[in-house]
Amino acid sequence: MVRIIERNEYFIVEKIQCLSKSAAITTSMDVRFLITSHLRATTEGIIKEHFGLEIVEELFNYFQKKLTDNNHTFTKEYTPDIEYLFIVLKRKAFDR
Repeated sequence: MVRIIERNEYFIVEKIQCLSKSAAITTSMDVRFLITSHLRATTEGIIKEHFGLEIVEELFNYFQKKLTDNNHTFTKEYTPDIEYLFIVLKRKAFDR
């Protein structure tokens, strides 16, 4: 992960720490909610820009329902152990 960030050349890794599952706040959360939240965090801006704000809530509610309908995907058999990384980045100053 550090090599990927350094290769980008826009950020410096200030701190990186692997969190144990007991330290991760999200372990008590529902996996479907986590997946929906992460997808929403990364795509909501683009969706709003292209399709408008009105559709966002409906779209992600529908997505979470589809995940719930396919519940077999989230059984222990299909879900790998997850590693949680806490990373603090600092944006590099660069000349314009």
